[in-house]
Amino acid sequence: MKVNVKDLVRKHHHELFMVLYSILVFLIFYTLLSSNGKILGNDPAVHISKAKEMLEKGVIAASEITWYPPLYRLILAGLMVFTGSLGFEEIVVLTKILTATIDCLLVLSIYLIGSKLFRVECGVIASALLLLCFPFYEINFWGGYSSLLSLLFACVLVLYLPFETESTAHKVVIFLAAVSIVLTHQFTTFTIGIILAAYTIIALFSFRRSFSVRLLIIAVLGTLIAFSIWYLPVIIPNLDIIVTHVFFSQRQYLNLIRQVGFERYMLNFGSILFLAFIGATLSFIECRKKRALNFYTLLILSFAIPLALSQSYFFGILVPYDRFIYYALIPMVVFAASTIYLALKFVFFDISQISRVKWLVKLSSALLTIVIIVSLYVSRSPILTDKISEATSHYYSYISPPFYDAALWLRSAYPENGTVIVTEKPGLFFGLVSGKSTIMEVDPTIGRDEIAECVLNLAYEMENPVTLFRVFEAPLPYELDQYNVLIQGIWRRASFLYSEENIVSCTVNGSQFTVKLAELPRRILWIQKGSRPSLCIQYLSEGRFIINEVVEMSDSVLWTKVNWTFIPLTHDIDHLLIHLSIQFDLNLSFNLTYVPGVFEWGNPWNWPTSHGDNYRWVLTGFDTKTMPNRNIAVYDPKNKVLFAIKFLDVPNYGNIGALDSRQIDALRLFYEYENVTCPVTFTYLTINLSEESIPKLRLDEFQEIFDWRGSFTVSCRDYTTFTKERNIHFLVFNRDNFRSELLNTRRLSLIYLNKNCTVCKVVHEIN
Repeated sequence: MKVNVKDLVRKHHHELFMVLYSILVFLIFYTLLSSNGKILGNDPAVHISKAKEMLEKGVIAASEITWYPPLYRLILAGLMVFTGSLGFEEIVVLTKILTATIDCLLVLSIYLIGSKLFRVECGVIASALLLLCFPFYEINFWGGYSSLLSLLFACVLVLYLPFETESTAHKVVIFLAAVSIVLTHQFTTFTIGIILAAYTIIALFSFRRSFSVRLLIIAVLGTLIAFSIWYLPVIIPNLDIIVTHVFFSQRQYLNLIRQVGFERYMLNFGSILFLAFIGATLSFIECRKKRALNFYTLLILSFAIPLALSQSYFFGILVPYDRFIYYALIPMVVFAASTIYLALKFVFFDISQISRVKWLVKLSSALLTIVIIVSLYVSRSPILTDKISEATSHYYSYISPPFYDAALWLRSAYPENGTVIVTEKPGLFFGLVSGKSTIMEVDPTIGRDEIAECVLNLAYEMENPVTLFRVFEAPLPYELDQYNVLIQGIWRRASFLYSEENIVSCTVNGSQFTVKLAELPRRILWIQKGSRPSLCIQYLSEGRFIINEVVEMSDSVLWTKVNWTFIPLTHDIDHLLIHLSIQFDLNLSFNLTYVPGVFEWGNPWNWPTSHGDNYRWVLTGFDTKTMPNRNIAVYDPKNKVLFAIKFLDVPNYGNIGALDSRQIDALRLFYEYENVTCPVTFTYLTINLSEESIPKLRLDEFQEIFDWRGSFTVSCRDYTTFTKERNIHFLVFNRDNFRSELLNTRRLSLIYLNKNCTVCKVVHEIN
């Protein structure tokens, strides 16, 4: 039998295009996944390590419930066994091949969905538009491979569920797709569950005769069976707290709101967003004419529900809003493609009825389609290229060749066991390559790993429910003590002691002596005061004086107690002046202050007592004579953050300053003493909190917070305890974020350095 290649190509040119296009997609994503080193993203390190753990132990750990369901890693583990790829580099290549293959299958699924909605031309256009949407790239970059796989199963469900036929193949495919979604990703399960529930209600009331109830029951049954196997054993014992914790307690998700605003949608999708909404409307009209609303209903729900969930913060629901953009991606490009397809159909419909010009209509339609798609590619190319470059160059975690070389070196030079603390880059991949247990620093805009953050910064910390106090072995530039408050579930700096203005001035043996605290040798230690340890920060001027700053947090109260003690080492100290400067973070918006005897809840610009050149700043002064009570407060109405201080020992005088933007930048305190022959001391209490921690805070009653009592325990932690308890031997820094001052503490020794990576060994004992 002779095969006419020309006729075969003409008959199956769409299928041929999709095969070639899928190969192109595979090559694009395999290249992108390799573009910044071995592999992008931190999640891939977890996927690989969990897959290896499954093979080593032969079981799926119960702790997996806190991560992703295990199906992607089971597939990866199976491929590792099947191919014999057990080395790190082999597993990385296998992971990239598997992920790029899933990307190809997603493209083919979109082609099938578009073809089912109208014709194959719509499917081809939809698959082409997918590469114009940045979220498709982003999900690959951060390692959302489980999300990609769950989206593939969701496409299968959308394709096969709206059928009237009930063949055995349909039933098996739908059941397996439903089970696979639940066992692949929890957010996809949540989203598909809502979509199925809405689809069931609409289908039963609107087109009961045009869809199979049995297929829907099989989909729901598969979902429930998998949900019962994986989730119920954990959910049932904790049902009373899970709903509140999952949907209403994770306030850090509010930091993601900017990721789902209109501008970000336009950045991610461009004109495709508008085309999708137009296509959703036009598709409804066309499907209604053909009485084919069954499939359309499931598709529009798959589009509308994720979009609605991405905006659910309006209703006080706390979920990872940006994740739902991925679930809207597939129906979005299908509806956008339907706009182009229906527009071309409208333009060429009448002409296409003339048999003599049908070939010309098809050619013109194809050329015009290509022109439209190329135009969209050209218009999106600059933004898309910049976003891809940014993601591959600056994304939060990846292992580049220099990091990889450092990990291999550490494995060879220090084969003994020991935990490694790593910054966001290189992330957990460093542990996989070095063969050591790894703890990774978390992006501070998302949360914090207390161990990693404390050790990497060589920090001491005390924490109550509203304030996190931190002091560092190697002080940060211009900063001594640091007070943090919770803003949208994330600890953010509110106030700090400014090192340049914390000054001690006195006359020693008749000579004037002035020094900044930051210039004095410093020692930090815990001291036991009752049942709760306090931090003592000690400054020493040899032969002259010692200054002890004792910072104390107590169980059940919100204030932090700060006691300063000046201890003379000679009897010839006169005219002592201690100047403390409490600065307010300029990333916040402190612009209201309460100064008793001067003004109540105003701005220093309204009552200035002095000012800088050209009025770049003003100061409002106060002293013991003008203060009827001992409290001063500063408030940020935008972020609803309060700083308040209660003087147990009132300073001789002070001032509060504001910049020309009317932003309050500092509270300065001056304590004076004459003829210091014995220790002198002064004490104050501070409150740093946000209304997120204390709802319904009334400014006129802020003084009552100092008397507030609750039931909580203060947490105390420090890097030296963590390094001993967790057997931490090495710290790995992204070189751009490494502070050389850390080496001056003698707590770390530099053992390896290259253009991207700095590796330090922890010195557990100092002579």
